Amino acid sequence: MPCIVCGKEHVNVYSKIAPINGGQPEIRAYCQHCFITTFGEDDPMVIEIRAMQKENREKQISEKIARDMQQLRTHFRFKIEELIARNPRFSFESYEFIYASLTRAVHDMKPDPQTRGRHASAAELVRACEQQARHAWGDNARAHAQSLGFSTSSDIRDIVFYLVENGCLGRRKDDNRADFDGLPFFTSI
Repeated sequence: MPCIVCGKEHVNVYSKIAPINGGQPEIRAYCQHCFITTFGEDDPMVIEIRAMQKENREKQISEKIARDMQQLRTHFRFKIEELIARNPRFSFESYEFIYASLTRAVHDMKPDPQTRGRHASAAELVRACEQQARHAWGDNARAHAQSLGFSTSSDIRDIVFYLVENGCLGRRKDDNRADFDGLPFFTSI
């Protein structure tokens, strides 16, 4: 069934029943974009659509994080254990947190032609760390992140560059430690 507004066939079709001149109701089909544009963000169905989108996105991210954590535990475990032995400031869980946050940061990014992959900026990673903490630990997010050694964006910087220097993460030529300085991390609480 084509969208009543743009006429294109769409996989996701949303409907509104509209009476025609006081007669029988008629189902009007819309693509998601046209539906939201036509009825606005306050429409109950639009609110439901947004909630479903958020839930689906979070499910995809959680599944990707689970796969990445398995890879971390199998491919990088010994390397990270060596890093911890040389610098016990951060625990294995701290490294897992950074990897999960990186997964969250790059989940929706398009591949970067310069690195042939995805690359999160310092600001994107710090924001993703806060989101990951809130997702994983809810109301205890800030306290749990602090228990892992992450109180400021500089703490995130330290572990990221420790991973970079030891070949566990890649970097661009223009990435530097100062990129992390002063970025807000849990400042809204």
